[in-house]
Amino acid sequence: MLLGTSAPAAAHIGGQRIGRRLRHRLSGTAPGPGVYKVDWALKGLIPWTDPLCRDAATVHLGSTLDEIERSELAMWNGRIADKPFVILAQPTVVDPSRAPAGQHTAWAYTHVPHGWQGNVTDAIERQVERFAPGFAANIIHRESSSPADLERANPNLVGGDLGMGAFGVLAMVRRPRFGRYPHRIGHGIYLASAAAAPGPGLHGMAGYRAALAAIHDSR
Repeated sequence: MLLGTSAPAAAHIGGQRIGRRLRHRLSGTAPGPGVYKVDWALKGLIPWTDPLCRDAATVHLGSTLDEIERSELAMWNGRIADKPFVILAQPTVVDPSRAPAGQHTAWAYTHVPHGWQGNVTDAIERQVERFAPGFAANIIHRESSSPADLERANPNLVGGDLGMGAFGVLAMVRRPRFGRYPHRIGHGIYLASAAAAPGPGLHGMAGYRAALAAIHDSR
């Protein structure tokens, strides 16, 4: 059983098949930051001032390292920065079939405090407009998703937490536990999501390593 779930959900599903101590650790995983996401239908390409951004599938909007740091620190202190660090994807740059002919789609998110209930749409769009003047005039339609909206769509994203738990350097090797096969959490049970090493951002690696552990055990 490979579980693409949060750690607490894995503990609930595995039940007594997971050792008591590890089950307690999984259930008590500290929450990570939430995410506020906006999806757009656009009349045309985003008018980036930097031409390199026009062909990029993903663009990170943070200007300077200091500005990105201030944005992330504000989030950890329960606030939203005036200039939030935004991660934006423009899928129709590489796959035009994702929108009607001549039109485009894009989506972006920023980190927010866990379970944040405020509206961050304007702050995200101001940040995009800052690097792509005229962006707002390009919007046909938008859909905003708060942390609560994301959790309703996917119960794994508790409080909007895409990373499925607070993340630090040690988590890359001890999430959810130390060992050669940290993804094995019980007999025939493997944690294959961002809740397992090497954690969020290294897409697919947790599932790949969980599968390797399952193949090893099956032999």
